Amino acid sequence: MNPQQLTEEDLKKMSPEQLHELQKQNCVFCHIAQGKIPSKKVYEDEVVLAVLDINPASQGHTMIIPKIHATITPQLTKETMAHIAITTKIISQAILKAFKARGTSIFIANGPAAGQRAGHAIIHIIPRTEGDGILLQPDVTSPSNNGRQTSEVVGEGREVSDKTQVSSSKTEEPIPQSESSVDLDELARLMK
Repeated sequence: MNPQQLTEEDLKKMSPEQLHELQKQNCVFCHIAQGKIPSKKVYEDEVVLAVLDINPASQGHTMIIPKIHATITPQLTKETMAHIAITTKIISQAILKAFKARGTSIFIANGPAAGQRAGHAIIHIIPRTEGDGILLQPDVTSPSNNGRQTSEVVGEGREVSDKTQVSSSKTEEPIPQSESSVDLDELARLMK
């Protein structure tokens, strides 16, 4: 069925699996990961694709896109998230060297309330310099926290999760390191 012809009633009748498949079929970032939409590829392996952002916050702004469709990162497996974390570290290090950046901002927006605009989980790596004018600093006090510092609120959550954490006898397998490496010269060339 053509997605443009779907009614609200049609959508209500769909199973969660059917809705997920429909989202995947219409996801721009899935199409980029599949090579159906052109992009400036920085890195690729079997789990992720890293591309330059078409609306960069700074030169070299890179997006890491999981190849499996997930709207937000909590929908990804622990193994996929671990792989993404390792890949993010590698690409961040490459960006620091290639651009002589003073730092990188790495962020994920999970859901519209967090500023997410895409229907696909994305990890952003933004090269930073002193005084670059990019505003990513959160307000550390918030009316919803009753004026308390964010660290106090997070600490309370950590205490709760420590008390409710279930021990597991199963140990996780280490994530294999990708044989691919980031070519710093190629990265710098692509990002100019």
